[in-house]
This record gives sequence, C-alpha cells and structure tokens, in this order.
Amino acid sequence: AGYFCTLLADMPNPPDSSGYGGRCPEGFYCREGTSMPLACPAGKFNGRRGLKKEPECTPCTSGQFCGSDGLAAPTGACGAGFYCVSGSSEEKPSSGECPADHFCPAGSAAARPCLSGYYQNDVGQSECKACDIGHEQPDKARQQWFCQQH
Repeated sequence: AGYFCTLLADMPNPPDSSGYGGRCPEGFYCREGTSMPLACPAGKFNGRRGLKKEPECTPCTSGQFCGSDGLAAPTGACGAGFYCVSGSSEEKPSSGECPADHFCPAGSAAARPCLSGYYQNDVGQSECKACDIGHEQPDKARQQWFCQQH
C-alpha cells in the first residue's frame, strides 16, 4: 500500500525511477496491489505522496473548492456571492448561496451578516448595501439592522 506496481514489477515498493511503478503521487492513493493510482475524488485533495486509502485524502479547505478528481491542492477560492464549507466540490454551490441580510466575498467559508448601517435584500451577493443617512434602525428581535427613516 502507498505504491503502485506495473505487471513487470519485481518488488512491492518500486523506486520511482524503475519504470515499474513507484510511490503513489500527490492527488492519488494506492491500496495494496494497485497497478494504477486511484484519484482522490472531487471535494478532496492530497498534497502528499504515498497515501494508502481514500479516507487519507484531505477534504477541501473551507472557503475553497476542489472541482475535479486527483488534485494536489484546492482548485481555487469559492465564488463571490457564495460560501464553501469543508469538502466543497463546486465554486458556486447551490447549498452555499449567500442568504439575504448577509454578504459573501470570494473565498468565504460562511455567510457574514451585514454590519450596522448596511443591509442586503437579495440572495447571492458579495457586498451589503449602505443605508441612506438617517435611515438605519436596529431590529432587536432579529439582532440585525434594517433601513427605515426615523
């Protein structure tokens, strides 16, 4: 385990330069008896060599996505207007669309509530809108802010 061997290999852990297999590469894992490395699935990555089983692949980092199989590192940051939890495989996951009253800049691991004096009435947004001067008002029941002339 941790190595792959071609049909002509004469040892269970061939050196990489032998031409008969080698240590399992980054982005992959190799169970015992593997002739071809197996890719870590989308939503996971592997930056180390010699992994022996799929559970050793690392779930994609929160705020990032791993969009294909066999990655040595995450594909990139979560898209603006969305948030990506650990293990995300899409740049803009439908389950991570930023809700109203929140904002999600690119690379968000979670939706962030709008701050005092700002609001957001749309979903999937990367910024909050500023209240007009003299229109901010606390909504103590929801522990958030909204805009209303006072």
